Amino acid sequence: MTRIPPADPNAYSDATKAFLQAREEVLGFVPNSIKVMARRPSVGEAYVKLSDAVIFGPEMTTPVILRRMVQHMASFAAGCLYCQAHTAKIVAELSEDEQKMTQIWEFETNDLFSEAERAALRFAMSAAAVPNLVTDDMMAEMREHFTDDEIVELLACVSVMGFMNRWNDTLATTLEEGPRAAAEKTIGTKGWDVGQHG
Repeated sequence: MTRIPPADPNAYSDATKAFLQAREEVLGFVPNSIKVMARRPSVGEAYVKLSDAVIFGPEMTTPVILRRMVQHMASFAAGCLYCQAHTAKIVAELSEDEQKMTQIWEFETNDLFSEAERAALRFAMSAAAVPNLVTDDMMAEMREHFTDDEIVELLACVSVMGFMNRWNDTLATTLEEGPRAAAEKTIGTKGWDVGQHG
């Protein structure tokens, strides 16, 4: 059970309804985390705008699936099971098949992943770690595959997830059925479980 319940839907302002609808259009449902943010609509609106800019911004040049995989590995490094489930669902939906998502935790050795993807996923895990583990050598490796602008895109993905990882783990946000089913199917066999989000 989420430690703070969602906002009362009867109290939603038009602005609140708009950002909740924006999430539903992107994900097919409104996550429980966003329903709690609706208690302070300016926070929810700001998060939705930032999240959408990171994923759908017109200037973004890295593949959307890579940005979503980066978000998944950032959540993996942070230990947020709720966000791991959400990103697992999205990556599985973006993939031609679910194989890449089922193997993502073995990205270092699995042939499904390119050297560029490996560099980005290592970077994501290191950037999400506390304390931060990104080194000058890691940045040099990233520059072998990505421009500085593209590195900014990927770091933005990690940073957005840092907010959500802390939000959802602090509140023990109840995981919705769709992301839970996707995570059980893709990463459940690798050790993922719902934990405090059940």
